[in-house]
Amino acid sequence: MDEIPDTDSDFWNPLELLDRTRGVTADQAWSVLDAALTRAGFPHSFFASGVPMTSKRPLLDKFERGIFGGGRFVGEFFPELIRQPQLLATEPVAPHCRRSLRPLVWSSEAVIPTAGSAMALARDFDLSAFIVFPLRNADATRYGNFTVFRSDAGRQASWLRRAQRLGPLLHVTAQYFHDTLAGLEDGAPDASSLVLSPRQRECLLWASQGLSSKRIADRLALSEPVVNEYLATARRKLGTSTRTHAVARAIALGLIDP
Repeated sequence: MDEIPDTDSDFWNPLELLDRTRGVTADQAWSVLDAALTRAGFPHSFFASGVPMTSKRPLLDKFERGIFGGGRFVGEFFPELIRQPQLLATEPVAPHCRRSLRPLVWSSEAVIPTAGSAMALARDFDLSAFIVFPLRNADATRYGNFTVFRSDAGRQASWLRRAQRLGPLLHVTAQYFHDTLAGLEDGAPDASSLVLSPRQRECLLWASQGLSSKRIADRLALSEPVVNEYLATARRKLGTSTRTHAVARAIALGLIDP
């Protein structure tokens, strides 16, 4: 059974992880993240990237580009799903990642509309719960996903609560890893020449903690449209297309310290 730490403590430090994944190979970077995830109570995870938004065969594209992690679930379940087109058509992750950046949460006790057959097969491979974090490249022409999953039904509810609580940090770290694989950091703005206003930094900092625009506005005594404008301006300056991507790049450049 997967162990779930009693406290969050200091096991997940995005800045330390990002620093340790600079200047190394993709496999080495994944090893660093995988070890941190295991210490955090998430020993089962996988990462896929670079799927064109227009792809008609996203799962095959993921395999061709390479999937990091996943163990037996990726190595056996995905090929079985590909061999059964009628089940593959009900797979919920790719459609969700194309249309949304919100995490997709599933458990064996939940029901995802139109996903019954594929998820029934997933249960046969001992999948009991997962959270998928959608990812994007800078111009939103390609996508990927980072997934943490649980392979037994014990303490499922507490595992899901913990994964959701840590979701913003997991999502930001995965987006940075996605950037690294895509080579986006080569064209990233130089921190020495990039200027974000104090308010833009504040909004990004609170966004890194998973706060919505409305909650950020409440904390900073601003209106929600003003917060959205600060975040949009920060995204443009950072050369990113999404809020999560902007947060990941701001952390990587040392502009905010979550």
